[in-house]
Amino acid sequence: MDWLEKLGFTGNPFFLEPINSSLKGFVDRAKEKDSLEKCIVTKKGKYILFGSTGLGKTSLLNIIEGYAEESNFVVIKTDFLHQQSKEDFYNQMIRGLEGIVEQDAKIKKKIGKSLQESKIVGRRKKRGKGIKPEISTKIGAVLLEFAIRVVGEKEEAEEVELFVQPYLQQAIEIFDESTRIITEVKPLVIISDNLDKLEEKTYRDILKTIVDGLPGHLVFLTTGNYTHLSLGNVVLTQKVFDLTIDIPGMETISRLREFVDGRMKTFVKDGTTPIHFPDNVLKVLLEKTRGNLRETFRYCFGAIIEHGNKINRSNMIETIKGIDTVLIKSIGEKNKDILRAMQEKERYTLVQLSSLTKIHKKTLWGRIKNLIQLNLIIKESGGMGRGKEDKYYVSSVVKEIID
Repeated sequence: MDWLEKLGFTGNPFFLEPINSSLKGFVDRAKEKDSLEKCIVTKKGKYILFGSTGLGKTSLLNIIEGYAEESNFVVIKTDFLHQQSKEDFYNQMIRGLEGIVEQDAKIKKKIGKSLQESKIVGRRKKRGKGIKPEISTKIGAVLLEFAIRVVGEKEEAEEVELFVQPYLQQAIEIFDESTRIITEVKPLVIISDNLDKLEEKTYRDILKTIVDGLPGHLVFLTTGNYTHLSLGNVVLTQKVFDLTIDIPGMETISRLREFVDGRMKTFVKDGTTPIHFPDNVLKVLLEKTRGNLRETFRYCFGAIIEHGNKINRSNMIETIKGIDTVLIKSIGEKNKDILRAMQEKERYTLVQLSSLTKIHKKTLWGRIKNLIQLNLIIKESGGMGRGKEDKYYVSSVVKEIID
């Protein structure tokens, strides 16, 4: 990347991927990292990292994963994008336990002995040639594989039997007992990303049926996005978790500058910032991204590719328009018509917009919700109480990039 070196950088300061657990360089969220480390060393509890999209929650989890491993924790890392049910969750948990028992013969032996003594798994008294337990579910197959690992060798698979039914209850018993034994040897942390990506109902079900029932001898850490949650789910979250750690959003130009300049200073040799982003440029980024750092860094990188160290408001608008070309085309003419109509005045209620666009309120709300998620429409909460209505508007930046 010779062009980056010519600008004074040692690498791309605006990389978009989550920070890897082994990265010792710039940390976007030093304060939150410190709080999470303090939670981890308690060796017990359920903690959730709350913040809106693009604020670096996954990066923080990756950093904490590295910290936990360095602190001699056993780590099971999972992803709620692949855990839409209780069975999915325990399926991944048992898979995680498989890796642990294969690395530690002492733990493996203790778990095998305990599960047999508890009559959860064991050996058949009579070996039937070629006969194996009938497994009709995914979780059942995973459990049998785990039981074989801790009770006998693979060539003895037909001797191993699962004693408890149904399989889901068995998975919970195996998980609880296995993690109890593990934590007698080493502390255990479960890191589960993307809880905030679940639908409202699934989120509520996961909290009630899984998180609330986790044993107290381990640390559970996950992420959430309260901007996507109903008030009821926010209250439930506070009840279920021991602590919610909030990631403050980017609400001011000075706050955004702290992160943009911080990234640049990490990828230069002398610690100075080779490119200056004027306040009016940062204001444009703040309006367009609503503080989403991932999107902010995308536009910053696009700007230095196109304009080097000569960044101003005009060419940043050009950059945003260029990067968003496919997005703007993909939303379709009806959505563009809504955005164009909203340029006539500052704020609209849903009823006013329905009247203006001649689109039924229910249909319109579906479109507006999608445009909000794309940061093309901004929702202004009207608060609670009779007569209070949410209002919607389009930022000056979006007005400039919509043809």
